[in-house]
Order: sequence, then C-alpha cells, then structure tokens
Amino acid sequence: MRDLFEISNGILEKEKDHAEYKKLFAEELLKELSNTKGADIAPHLTCNFDLLNWEYVIKLELPVASCNFNSIGSNVK
Repeated sequence: MRDLFEISNGILEKEKDHAEYKKLFAEELLKELSNTKGADIAPHLTCNFDLLNWEYVIKLELPVASCNFNSIGSNVK
C-alpha cells in the first residue's frame, strides 16, 4: 500500500481546490484499499453506531509502515 502522504502530495501538485482535492484523494484511497486484502485491514478497522447522531462511525487507523500489508496474499487460510 502506498503511503497516504505520497498520495496526498501527488494530488496537491495537480489540484488546489479543496473540494476537488478531497474527491480525488478519496478515489485514490479507495483504489489502494481495493488492492489490499480484507484480512490485512480488519485489525485496523472499527465500526460503531452512534445513537445520539443516529449514524454509523467507521474508523480505519492505518499504520505508517506499509510492510504490515501483504496485498499479494494474506495470512488467512
């Protein structure tokens, strides 16, 4: 998985509009995540339901070291 700062800087070099930057960053992030195994992401993902705001809160905390992800194969049998 590419570093998120690398993705961000690549987009910022081309796009200065904040709304367009967010859209492009989200698209690039989804591309990166689609190449990553679910078993590699699962330990970093939490999902809760917020009763006060009546919404799902999905939180993905990615480690800085990308060597934690094995996009070719994972340790799931």
